[in-house]
Amino acid sequence: MKILIVDDNKIIRTIIKKELEGLDVEFAEVSSGEEAIRYFVMHDDISLITLDLNMEGFSGFETLEKIRHLQEIKKREAVPVIFVTSSDSVRDRFKGFELGAINFLVKPFENGQLYKMAEEILFQTTIFSDTNILVVDDCKISQRIIKKSLENEGAKVTVINNSKDARKFLSENIQDLDLVFLEYNLPDINGIELTFFIRHNLGNKKIPVIITSPDSSNEEILNFFTHGITDYITKPFLKEELVARLHNHLERIKSLKLLDQKIQDNELLIEKLKESNDSLRTTQNKLLQSEKKNAVLATGVTANHEINQPLMILQGNLDLLVHRIGDNLNEKEKKYLDKSFNAINRIQSILNKLKNIDSAEYTNYSDNQLMLDLSGEFNEE
Repeated sequence: MKILIVDDNKIIRTIIKKELEGLDVEFAEVSSGEEAIRYFVMHDDISLITLDLNMEGFSGFETLEKIRHLQEIKKREAVPVIFVTSSDSVRDRFKGFELGAINFLVKPFENGQLYKMAEEILFQTTIFSDTNILVVDDCKISQRIIKKSLENEGAKVTVINNSKDARKFLSENIQDLDLVFLEYNLPDINGIELTFFIRHNLGNKKIPVIITSPDSSNEEILNFFTHGITDYITKPFLKEELVARLHNHLERIKSLKLLDQKIQDNELLIEKLKESNDSLRTTQNKLLQSEKKNAVLATGVTANHEINQPLMILQGNLDLLVHRIGDNLNEKEKKYLDKSFNAINRIQSILNKLKNIDSAEYTNYSDNQLMLDLSGEFNEE
């Protein structure tokens, strides 16, 4: 990449070159507009031109006009141009932008100011990249200046010159737009009415709407804000003011979008945590139920062992008693003895079932409380 420095002051050329040395580019220097034109004809590797406005011979405007004419003849891509001048006025800026200048820088400039401009142009470090802006203005000069200024900052700009087409475009593309820039005094409608269409008919309350007008009273400006207009810029305006205002609003919208995204991400995270917590609680409940069931099983095994031993002794003694005096028992005594044996058999049956209660299940008891249901294990056959 090569930067052509055009200035009739050698000191200024040296300052500009030193300012831009960090960009790692080649430099060419000329001291007049005529030299700049001759150099441009002979070299097609120029990536950027810094151009003084007030020079002997061809002025900066005349030089740029002839360079643009040569580009059209030779069908070469337009080379970005930054005017570096000590005389600055709104009239000069309008004329420079109309000729295709990228930016204006007033001498003397601060360290880093020109470097940043050149870096943005050469390496496409633009502040409005991936930004869609709608411009509604019926003035062709304003259209060109605004469109060029915003496109130089990386924005994708759509220009419409009447409210009918603007309404149609907004209805179809409002979700894809990042900002709307309106001229207040359109031929068939004013900016407030078009803003009302955006805010109420389309229901979009967030998109920034910037109004521009040659002159407005304080009451009119207050009326703009009352009707949902985001900001107001008085014509004629400097490119720096336009870019700075739009940048502030786009950054605010970007921050709001990031905030909305973070809120959505957090809500999704909370939902996932809730699901994980519910799953964990279910697992804990199952584990607790299993532990309780195992405790009952252990109790059943222990009870079976502890009860069964004395029960067998009791049964053995009864058997011995029957063997010795069974024939001498009367009917009533036999009846009592039969009841004793039945009770022993019943206890043994319960103990046997107690060893096999692992098939028991939990059932709802009350207030979402679960109970280990043993009724099926101990119901009489």
